[in-house]
Amino acid sequence: MVYATQLRIIDWGLGEFYLPEKDYNVRVSSRYFKGPELLVSYEYYHYSLDIWSLGVMMAGMLFGRDPFFKGIDNYDQLEQITRVLGTEELYAYVNKYNIHL
Repeated sequence: MVYATQLRIIDWGLGEFYLPEKDYNVRVSSRYFKGPELLVSYEYYHYSLDIWSLGVMMAGMLFGRDPFFKGIDNYDQLEQITRVLGTEELYAYVNKYNIHL
């Protein structure tokens, strides 16, 4: 029996300590692993963004879809996410933080 092995390299080049109420650059991460907050240009994100990226990477490995969400631009990426996870939570999120799509 032959097993295929893949190596995943994680780049922490843009890693920072998250501080409350500090705005961060939204042009981080590869599009396929960006959290919804980055896709809607929300600058006050925190460590949950890293958990999102890890989850997306693991979902791709588990379901054999690499990348798991494959949008052609940020708007399409957000659409790919909502096709799987739905829009209800997204609308609640953007309303909570007064983000305009």
